[in-house]
Amino acid sequence: AVLRYCHTGPPVPTTARHDGGHGFQFWTSRGWAVADVNYGGSTGYGREYRDRLKGAWGVVDVEDVAAAAQHL
Repeated sequence: AVLRYCHTGPPVPTTARHDGGHGFQFWTSRGWAVADVNYGGSTGYGREYRDRLKGAWGVVDVEDVAAAAQHL
């Protein structure tokens, strides 16, 4: 099973340092996979990547999360 998570933001990109209090370690220790997607518009990847979300909230971010789920 895969748990898909959409981080808050876009100004708050997901990081590998910690799970932000979302319990990823809880789920992975019980056999779940966690897909934490830095969707288009997340900071830390340059202006062009960040600008993908302008005027497209609920479109670009959802498409990116759906693409990650389909890939898995």
